[in-house]
Amino acid sequence: MVQNSSQRRSLFDSERRFRLLVEGVIDYAICMLDPDGIITNWNAGARRIKGYEAQEVIGRHFGIFYLPEDREAGVACAVDCHGP
Repeated sequence: MVQNSSQRRSLFDSERRFRLLVEGVIDYAICMLDPDGIITNWNAGARRIKGYEAQEVIGRHFGIFYLPEDREAGVACAVDCHGP
């Protein structure tokens, strides 16, 4: 049990350091998407560059950043741009 607890603590610390790193970057927009293209994380750089607060975009499909005609054409989409 001690090893398992130690491993959990190590994982928690690693995730915390990663989160602090990503959140501290302001020169680059960093966002995380789930497998369906839904925005799950939005950093300060993304807010500064794209102009949206995290609460405005988290939970929405990343296709919101493309014009409707570009979404229909599949321009610059690695996953389905049509969104839900």
